[in-house]
Amino acid sequence: MDEIKILITQMKKDIDSKFSLMELQLSQMEEKITSKVNTHMNQKFDSLNKDLQDIRLRLENQEKRLYYLEKSNVERNLVFFGVPENDKSYLDLQEKILHIIVQNMNVPVQMTEIQSVKRLGKKENKPRPVSVTLTTLGTKINILKNKKRLDNSGLYIAHEFPAQILQKRKILKEQLKKEREIGNIAYIRYDKLIVKNKVGDSNQKKRQLSLSPTLSSTSIERQNQNDSTTAQSSWKNNHTAKKHRVQKNTMHTYVKQNTEA
Repeated sequence: MDEIKILITQMKKDIDSKFSLMELQLSQMEEKITSKVNTHMNQKFDSLNKDLQDIRLRLENQEKRLYYLEKSNVERNLVFFGVPENDKSYLDLQEKILHIIVQNMNVPVQMTEIQSVKRLGKKENKPRPVSVTLTTLGTKINILKNKKRLDNSGLYIAHEFPAQILQKRKILKEQLKKEREIGNIAYIRYDKLIVKNKVGDSNQKKRQLSLSPTLSSTSIERQNQNDSTTAQSSWKNNHTAKKHRVQKNTMHTYVKQNTEA
């Protein structure tokens, strides 16, 4: 009986040992499989992440190209407001625009310098604005120089902007109103809001609030706008005061004083 018990005990130990070995092997196999799966997933993720970055870069480049293409497309365009809408044909409208330029504004322009004209928007009770494309940028500039001659005539002209820029300018106009209410000098230049601090502010600066495409968010750029005469005067005062003081590290002090000036 003792021998049988010993044999059974030995068999049990062998079985336990084999089970432990199997568990160890299974655990190692699981670790290897997990490691391979993780490695494979990481490689896939890196590949997908790279593809996503490439797509984003291409999209940004496409947006930039579209932005400059739209800007270039209306570069020679003007918009005429207040033109009576009683024209019966394209040629009527073209002749009407030419008459305004030549007769009202006294700008010598030929019919051949007007590439195209068209009404903008849906027909309503009031006259729709007229988009005018000119053959050269010089003709456009010449017309804009004389736009004040349309004062008190019920007519006025302006640059034509792409729809995207018009939307940005609409947003900037709200900020423009706020800046002017607090006494700052502010104006919009294309898709940027230029803001100068109140006159007499010793820390006068210019800020540009931009909404450009690369930038789908508002950015603020500050630049010093101190008058050159004031800057020279401040430097002379600091330089004179420096002569009456004994300080260590004169070069550091000189740079510091000129920086503060």
